[in-house]
Amino acid sequence: MVKKIRRTVVTTIFLLFFVSVFFITKIENPDFSKTKAYKSTMAAVDTLPAWTNNMREGKNLKAGWAKKEIMPEVAVNMAGYGWKSDWESVKDSLYVRTMVFDNGLNRVAMINYDLLIVHPALAKKIEDEIHEADLSIDFIYFGATHTHSSYGGWAPGLGAWFTLGGEEEEIVSKLVRQTLNAVAVSIENLKETKVGYTHVDANELVFNKLKYSGVEDSLARCVRFSQRNGEEAVLFTYSAHPTLTSIDDHYLSADYPGLVINNLENDEVVDFGMFMAGGVGAHIAEHRDGTYGNMLDYARELTDEISPAIQSITPKTVKALSFNEVEVAMGNSQYKITSTLKLRDWAFDYVFGNLGARLKILRIGDIFFIGTPCDFSGEITPELTNKINIPKANIITTSFNGGYIGYLTPDKYYAFDHRETFSMHWFGPTVTDYYTTLIAKMANKL
Repeated sequence: MVKKIRRTVVTTIFLLFFVSVFFITKIENPDFSKTKAYKSTMAAVDTLPAWTNNMREGKNLKAGWAKKEIMPEVAVNMAGYGWKSDWESVKDSLYVRTMVFDNGLNRVAMINYDLLIVHPALAKKIEDEIHEADLSIDFIYFGATHTHSSYGGWAPGLGAWFTLGGEEEEIVSKLVRQTLNAVAVSIENLKETKVGYTHVDANELVFNKLKYSGVEDSLARCVRFSQRNGEEAVLFTYSAHPTLTSIDDHYLSADYPGLVINNLENDEVVDFGMFMAGGVGAHIAEHRDGTYGNMLDYARELTDEISPAIQSITPKTVKALSFNEVEVAMGNSQYKITSTLKLRDWAFDYVFGNLGARLKILRIGDIFFIGTPCDFSGEITPELTNKINIPKANIITTSFNGGYIGYLTPDKYYAFDHRETFSMHWFGPTVTDYYTTLIAKMANKL
């Protein structure tokens, strides 16, 4: 008995030693402004074109839009709330929604999914297939509703296998096929379109889980598109996490974003709606009880907030259409095990794979869409807007642009013991300043 206990103790000590030596090391917490990653990415931004009027200002803007269903035809794990088993029923349908813009000089596609995120592997497949299809798309801007009641099966790698259901060929094939179909229909529907922007403060429907400052991004940002033939579309963002379902539920749903779109279309406010997750990092919906009825009520409340605002917009003729994109070097990861220890880089890379860290910025008239590869915290938006400092610019920040690097929350919260700032903040205490500096520099080239 004593020998058995001794062997167990020795084995345990050996395993702990092995794990500590090969998988764990000290947190570095680098200042990004002094890293090779910072310098190389800033140099890449310097090489981006500075758009002039004759590059940006073409004919009157044309726009077209479409949606295609992306319901899974096989059993697959749900994606949201970490590991979750297969979906069992359907509450409401899931779609890929696309909008294409063309001013005679440039053609851009915005592609949005009723999925948790847009994984870099899926984004790469979509980009390659659109290029092969010769649709003359110059730039693609990805987004997701971030519903936690959709399905997985579209992401390779060990980490994705645990949390997103891995990669299933049937799932990916349908997503690619339906995306191309939607983009093609959007191109067929291109018509001269006027554009307008507004926002409404829906502050009773969202709160910031990081209550250290009391600051939250409660603005629903709305862009109205009015075609010459009378068709109307809206693209809107909001910061509340689409987590109105219970973690125990196994039904498919687009959560409140899809239900708000249904309301807007059924109420004949618009003919087409698209929702992109905004600054959802650490922001959560108010009045949740985890039931589908509660979700319907929440969606109706948000609809009633934004409908009058959308209808009040006076769209104007737009000619400017420009864009920039850069791959962002991230340097060493800082995935925390404790406040002083982290997962080694090779282990982090093995688990998470290619993060697809890149920034995308799209300008339509005086509206700047900022596409980030993360759960971007809306609390950062005022700081970002001040850094961009473009007169009369309307800034709309969206998350899940085809990459994922974890959460971006204010750097001052990095040391706080909270899930959003501890286990989901993967690259050290100055990464948010790094990103906002990059974004401002890129935006000012458009």
